[in-house]
Amino acid sequence: MSASNTSLRPPLLTALRGPALMILLGALFAVEYAGGPNFGRTWPALLILAGLFKLIEYMGAQKA
Repeated sequence: MSASNTSLRPPLLTALRGPALMILLGALFAVEYAGGPNFGRTWPALLILAGLFKLIEYMGAQKA
């Protein structure tokens, strides 16, 4: 893998974080609307996804 590819990873992950969180937010509301668990029980999934993105960014920065 070239150096230019590794330098693109953190900005790409940063760009994907917001849309991924919005998609998950919409999915959680859709599950609640469909009769599944309410948002009050599923919102921690947003924190888990945000933490995963931060962990991946940190690991990518350590390799660079």
